Amino acid sequence: MPAKKAKAPAANDGNMSYLKWVYVFGVIIAGLVFAFGLNVTMPWIVWLLAIVGLVTGFFYHDPADIQNFGLRYLIAVALAAGAPVFIGTFPVIGTFVSGFLQGFAMFLGPVVLAMAILHFTRKYSGE
Repeated sequence: MPAKKAKAPAANDGNMSYLKWVYVFGVIIAGLVFAFGLNVTMPWIVWLLAIVGLVTGFFYHDPADIQNFGLRYLIAVALAAGAPVFIGTFPVIGTFVSGFLQGFAMFLGPVVLAMAILHFTRKYSGE
């Protein structure tokens, strides 16, 4: 019987697992902030979420996965752009859903930016 190959540990295992939760809570909080319109009344929270997005982009996500993550970002931006037109017409819930999608896309922007910086830095510096 052939022996099982040992699974290589992922780059994000171990001591970096708390960043997964920072990312998840950042997505949820960004969505809720935009869904309830708090981005207008408390603009500092948008800056805080952008910094959290940069931190998770630099330290949690794999920069080699920039193509797949970038595609997810473009889909989120397209959904956020079309949401006020299509989903926003539904009374009450439409504004919350479209706001949540806009917050989600806003949070993914700094994450993709940080991943792109790392990807191209590693690619052209020879690492």
